Amino acid sequence: MSNGSETSSTMQRLLIGAATLIVIILTVAAAIFLAIPRSETPTVPPATTVVNVQPLFTATFTLTPSPAIETSTPTATLEQPTTEAVEPTETPTATSTPTNTPALPPTPVPPVEIPTQAVIIVTATPVPPTFTPNPCAPPQGWVEYVVQPGDTLSTLGQIVNMGQTDLQQINCLASSVVVPGQTIYLPFIPPVATVTNTTTPLPTPTSTRPSTPTPIAPIIDEVDARDVATNDPAIRQIIVVAVGRNFRPREAGFKAELTGPTLIRLNVDLSSSNTSIRATKLVSESLVTGLVPGTYDLIITNPDGRSDIANGVYPRGTPTPTPPPPDIFDVSPSSGRITDQVTLTITGQNFIPRDIRVQLQRSIGGGTTYELDVETSTATASSLRAIIRANQLTQTGSYDVIVINRDNQTAVEREAYDGIN
Repeated sequence: MSNGSETSSTMQRLLIGAATLIVIILTVAAAIFLAIPRSETPTVPPATTVVNVQPLFTATFTLTPSPAIETSTPTATLEQPTTEAVEPTETPTATSTPTNTPALPPTPVPPVEIPTQAVIIVTATPVPPTFTPNPCAPPQGWVEYVVQPGDTLSTLGQIVNMGQTDLQQINCLASSVVVPGQTIYLPFIPPVATVTNTTTPLPTPTSTRPSTPTPIAPIIDEVDARDVATNDPAIRQIIVVAVGRNFRPREAGFKAELTGPTLIRLNVDLSSSNTSIRATKLVSESLVTGLVPGTYDLIITNPDGRSDIANGVYPRGTPTPTPPPPDIFDVSPSSGRITDQVTLTITGQNFIPRDIRVQLQRSIGGGTTYELDVETSTATASSLRAIIRANQLTQTGSYDVIVINRDNQTAVEREAYDGIN
């Protein structure tokens, strides 16, 4: 029994030893297998196309082998066509460390096309005009307007706040002259000043001027002063009629006086207006007969204290002194087309604006005289505006300009205006 047990124990030891040996052999074999180097393909980073300012691109690859392995360090240099320089990004250096096989050369990089640089020129865009009128057609919203006497493109432009040239272009006018009755287009119809006259009219109608808020001194143009008998032989009545402008007889403080050796305050009739004054005064016969002729002046004073004086107009029906004749200094323009309307500006002195007249007459040969339209609203003692209507003159040539006051005193400026085609 003891032998059998020993034999069994010996077999167990042999089996254990054999198994241990097999494990050791397998372990050594595995170690040797693992120790044998394998061929690997080195991983090369993908080629990156770099456009640099340098004409050549150089890529250097360095191989780091394991111990006992030959080291191979190939260097590849690629030449690339010279291109226009652009901003460089970076210059990469690729490094690969294979264990056995040398690294493959990098893939050749194809030439890179550099896009043509575009030059953009920015030009300032002009500001569009306020309006672009359609040729020979009014802008939207404009209305028809019939030209009135005295209207000009310049004055109409001031009313509608536009330039004369703009109105001429919009209305497709060949010239800047418009005639009464002509139809043009405006942004709106100009307002018409309305004068309400609450005074009692005189038997003889007289023109009244629009009032103005700005104080203006009265102006006496003519005076007729006389005294007449009454039913009482001892009493006479002084009557003074004055014609002029800027009178304010309906307001408190207005005065009409004869001043001389004795101050005579006249009573202003209610029929008086801003252009005509009628004033009277009852005085004794002795006062009238004792006056020295030609020593009394008429003074008209407005409520604001502004006044005008007419010298030597009374007493006893002494005729009003003859005023000086008119005198012409200049006529402008000096020429114009006979087919166009032309506004003459005449400067001078001693003009009597009320009922003044302006005429044209041919300088050579005389003949027909042409009566012009006078802008009485702007007339003064030193300046007139007269309108030559289109085609009013029938012939070209030089014309004399004639100014006639209401007392028929005349001023003539020879060859002052030329009518042309």
